[in-house]
Amino acid sequence: PRNQSGLKASESRAGTLGMTLVAEGVETEMEWDYLRSHTMIRIGQGFLFSRPMSVPELISNRQMLGQEPDFKLVAGF
Repeated sequence: PRNQSGLKASESRAGTLGMTLVAEGVETEMEWDYLRSHTMIRIGQGFLFSRPMSVPELISNRQMLGQEPDFKLVAGF
């Protein structure tokens, strides 16, 4: 991993604030395996999971899978 000390500091700060940390930019299984085995981070996003897509595309994909979107859209996003 590129910045283990920064990762640990962010994880600690999120824990203190009662927040869930999301790892952004996860591109490889090696990165995801590291996060799961060396941190408390259990949520990630990045090319490993899905290519970038627009909100309408995301909603459409979920509907094709028979799933309702489980998020609320905020004006301007």
